[in-house]
Amino acid sequence: MVVDPGMDDAVLLAGLDAAAVAPEAVDTVFITHTHGDHYRSAHLLPNTRLLCSGPEQHAWWSRGAPDKELLGRMVPTTTGIAPGVRMVLTPGHTPGSATLLVAQAGQLIAVVGDAVDSLDFFARREPSHNAVDPEAERRNLQLFAGIADVIVPGHGRPFRLEHGSPATEL
Repeated sequence: MVVDPGMDDAVLLAGLDAAAVAPEAVDTVFITHTHGDHYRSAHLLPNTRLLCSGPEQHAWWSRGAPDKELLGRMVPTTTGIAPGVRMVLTPGHTPGSATLLVAQAGQLIAVVGDAVDSLDFFARREPSHNAVDPEAERRNLQLFAGIADVIVPGHGRPFRLEHGSPATEL
């Protein structure tokens, strides 16, 4: 599974190579939200099912999605993605932004897309500058502080939380 394959083909291919995973072996891609910097390299993963939240797919369609082929391949999903992986709606950055919560080794890892831009934004509890609903995004920041052990932000390195505050960048 790949979450938000990005838009730099070389970076995605290098990451897959480092993990010893062929692009053809990836069977699931989850897109947290439909900004191009989070999905454009999905074309490199030919055997995947593309998942996103139903509200995000609808919002993208309503705004006249620039990539109709990709939109046609997207499958709106509900909560269960895979064992130990579930989706929660976290609108704010976009109308249908979603987060994947991954239970692993007794920890809850939140892969949040741009619901958290980076460690700095999280520490300040500041929504992204292009959030469609900044107050909803602030509520998401509080949610993550209360439930996550690790946050994987949309534009920065993952970081660990201690008592709801950032402790260490991983």
